[in-house]
Amino acid sequence: MKSYLDLVRVSEQVRRRQNRLTRLCIVLAVFLVTAIFGMADMELNSQRAQAIAQYGNWHARFAGLTQAEAALVAARPEVEASAWYGAVNTDLEADYTIAGQRVAICGCDDTWLEMFPAASCLAGSYPSEPGSVMVTSNAQTLLGAELGGPLTLRFPDGSETTLRVSGFLGDTSAMLRADAAGLLFNSTDYRTYFGTTENPGLLFSVRYTPFCSYQRATREIQQQFGLADESVGTNPKLLALSGQSDAPFMRMLYSAAAVLSALVTVSGVLMMTGSLNSSIAQRTEFFGLLRCLGATPKQVRKFVRHEALSWCRTAVPAGLLAGTAVVWALCEILRASAPGFFGALPRFGLSPIALASGALIGVLTVLLAARSPAKRAARVSPLAAASGNAGTVQAARKAADTRIFRIETALGVHHAVGSRRNFLLMAGSFAFSIILFLAFSTTVDFMGHAVKAVRPSTPDFSIISPEEACEIPVSLAAEIAQAPCVKRAYGRSFAYGLEGECDGKPIRITLVSYEENQFGWARRDRISGDFSEAETGRGLLRAFNSSVAGGLETGGFVTLNGYALPVSGEVGWSPFDLEPGEELLICSESLFRQLTGESGYTVLDVQFRHNVTDEDVAGIRALAGENYRFSDRRLDNREARGGYYAFALFVYGFLAVIALIAAFHIINSVALSVSARMQQYGAMRAIGMGTGQLTRMVAAEALSYALGGVVLGSAAGVPIHRLLFTRMVSFQWGDPWAVPWKALLVIAAVTLAAVLLATLGPAQRIRKMSVAETISTD
Repeated sequence: MKSYLDLVRVSEQVRRRQNRLTRLCIVLAVFLVTAIFGMADMELNSQRAQAIAQYGNWHARFAGLTQAEAALVAARPEVEASAWYGAVNTDLEADYTIAGQRVAICGCDDTWLEMFPAASCLAGSYPSEPGSVMVTSNAQTLLGAELGGPLTLRFPDGSETTLRVSGFLGDTSAMLRADAAGLLFNSTDYRTYFGTTENPGLLFSVRYTPFCSYQRATREIQQQFGLADESVGTNPKLLALSGQSDAPFMRMLYSAAAVLSALVTVSGVLMMTGSLNSSIAQRTEFFGLLRCLGATPKQVRKFVRHEALSWCRTAVPAGLLAGTAVVWALCEILRASAPGFFGALPRFGLSPIALASGALIGVLTVLLAARSPAKRAARVSPLAAASGNAGTVQAARKAADTRIFRIETALGVHHAVGSRRNFLLMAGSFAFSIILFLAFSTTVDFMGHAVKAVRPSTPDFSIISPEEACEIPVSLAAEIAQAPCVKRAYGRSFAYGLEGECDGKPIRITLVSYEENQFGWARRDRISGDFSEAETGRGLLRAFNSSVAGGLETGGFVTLNGYALPVSGEVGWSPFDLEPGEELLICSESLFRQLTGESGYTVLDVQFRHNVTDEDVAGIRALAGENYRFSDRRLDNREARGGYYAFALFVYGFLAVIALIAAFHIINSVALSVSARMQQYGAMRAIGMGTGQLTRMVAAEALSYALGGVVLGSAAGVPIHRLLFTRMVSFQWGDPWAVPWKALLVIAAVTLAAVLLATLGPAQRIRKMSVAETISTD
């Protein structure tokens, strides 16, 4: 040995088992920080990818700029890309038609296509030639468009122009939902053809460089050219995901994210501090022997820090790898669940924020945690340290209280609370896991409001009667249901503006028929009553409508077309828009025919299997015929599912990681505590204490830490939950806060279950070791 620091390697070999527990604690803390920050980074990337796919990769738009002014804007150093864009008839209200079909129209530069990935070119090229146009892919089916072929566009004033198809664009959810095609002109032709419409101008869209202030750049451009507020628009979701939104709600979310980040950091610090304090402090005898050999207090402190860093050498990379592996697994799940949105996510990408946070917190915390034990070891005199494990066995101020508990239980509690510092560190680290779980549980409530989920009743494709009459034959549903690509087909009949009576008062009613699938889905949103009467045609269901004061109630009767029918139940949600003061009543198909005399459907909905193709959908269209309107919601549903899966994976991944880390940390901390007291347990066995009593003593000590952690965690976690809930949910949607009993019960159960598991390993160790080995163990 050339230096006393070479003893670090010797100590590692001798104390391999004890050091393994300490390293595991460091691994868990680094894993917690890396996984959570990595998942947050992954979620931001996935949401950003979805926002770009839906709304485009631009940050601000300006109306009323001239070509020269736009050139000045594009030359600004903070502007990365720019393009002209304009649109008319996106609501399909005006009579811009091709072959009798209304079309939506937009015009842009070729660079705009790069800003809007959803409008990707599937075939052909950008319409750079005069009189050429790109069309959405569904125009091949709706308009019979062919690459290079002609299309005749008819204007609202009756004039016409013939255009050449230069290429096909990807379909958008809005166009598919409206069953309409879209046309894309170059910016010059757009100005020529639509310069006299009510929306004549093109908007100048810009994308800023990554590290500039988007809001400040937008304000400067607005002030430079004297633009009114209504002439400036932004891409709010993309700004929010870039951390540059100035909306009050987003500022609330940013502050909530800062609180959650701080909690994660402090939790990792506490987890390591408690374990390192126990590991280093129990070896004061060894440090005293170093003093006897001539080591100075400064050298002892340096030795402890060097040993702590040696643990980091393997533990920190292991924690970083484990956290990164979890993020990779979640990214792969996202890629598989919604490849259209998340296919661009890197398969084995690295998050610099997660890796830097995990490594920095791991190394700094280990050094900080080692300071206090090192100072305490350096202060012990060589004589006192050499006489035993000085400074680690606290002098008992009073004996364990055996009046309430049996002796082994009382000793276990006494061991836990005897050292106030150690108890606060252990219970505090347990408490922070509970605080983290309660804090992140608010994201579940946030997700319920902020992310649109696809309900089980949502169709993929709808066939609609043009005049909203009951004209679709019921037999068509059975024919469509036979197609291999169809999961189910179900229809509804509507009767609008019916006059009825309730308790002698006239009411306006919209009557809707349901079949068995829809009744089954309605049961999930039942507020009150029995749905069986409505299903068998002997009653009605009322759809809740907050605009109807003193409306129908379950158990009441409605008189409709000469029939007195009971309101047998109430449903809290329906997929229909209700007019103020209007009652929407749901009945069976047989009762609808009896009340109205109509036997056909107004809407026929279809849900497809996962392997459906565009050719299958074209076959359904052909089977239905040309007398109906269609609405294709497949892309809409994919977008909604992709966003929901991404956020749900993010939210429940957080909660699962926190719960697992809490359990592993408790198990590891109890194992460390037992290792530190092995000599005491050996002495107790030597004077006649049985292994069963020792096991109960270990369980009582662990349970004391856990109960202390639950009490501290609940006392601090509930106010933090309220703070975050208020900022994330109440501020935007007005929901009142309530005590999160379910989250409290879940994390308390995880904590107590972990305590029970934590006693199994130490109990087996104590049971297998002989008395002599236990007394002499280090």
